[in-house]
Amino acid sequence: AADAFRAAAEAGGGPAALNNLAYMLVLAGSPAGEAEAVLQKVVDQVGLSPEVLDTRGVLRLGAGRAAEAV
Repeated sequence: AADAFRAAAEAGGGPAALNNLAYMLVLAGSPAGEAEAVLQKVVDQVGLSPEVLDTRGVLRLGAGRAAEAV
């Protein structure tokens, strides 16, 4: 699934596609640094929307940083 979101993001899917890619990278167990880099692109484009904050929380939980997830 992450490959499909990566393809959508590369095809100009915009911030939503990048946010979904970051989320899928976390769920797929990819290194947190990869998902964080993708998510930072979203933050740079649209700021901290509720969707971005949700993804960031999931990412931080997955990285064992629960205190930073809330």
